[in-house]
Amino acid sequence: MTLISRLRLDSRLYEFPEEQPSDKRGPKPQKGKRITKLKDSVLPLLGGTRLVDDPTGDWKSNYIPWYGQSIKHIRYLTGINLWHTSGEKPVPVRWVLVVDPEGKCRSEAFFSTDTQLSAISIVEYYVLRWNVDVTFEESRRHLGVETQRQWSDKAIERTTPVLFGLYSIVYA
Repeated sequence: MTLISRLRLDSRLYEFPEEQPSDKRGPKPQKGKRITKLKDSVLPLLGGTRLVDDPTGDWKSNYIPWYGQSIKHIRYLTGINLWHTSGEKPVPVRWVLVVDPEGKCRSEAFFSTDTQLSAISIVEYYVLRWNVDVTFEESRRHLGVETQRQWSDKAIERTTPVLFGLYSIVYA
């Protein structure tokens, strides 16, 4: 299963662990050195420039299908690192930092547990979920799904399919 989602700009991303000498005893390290946060940390090698604002990085530019069936120009930076949460094993992820060159949208980061996916595919797949999000938001607002009258299992099984069917007929 592949997970594609938004990534916090202050997530804990780490390098892969270095090879441990064969004569060293003890458990092998699960993660390497922590990398700079995608937004907040200062890059020491770049004289205090944030990664988002760094024009010298390996930024790429592309056009992708965007919300509302428009085409959007983006700049992006990508990498493969280990994502770590306390109490869990580190997971390899491909992260994508997306910046709007026009400055209209805020910078966002996305990730995928499938490290073979391209950066553009990750962003495109994330944007595809817009239709699903809108459907659920409108079903809450207009049909009363997830309100008190929809809390029992029987009510959900009886009314939700009918409500979605009627909604698709009326608003189609």
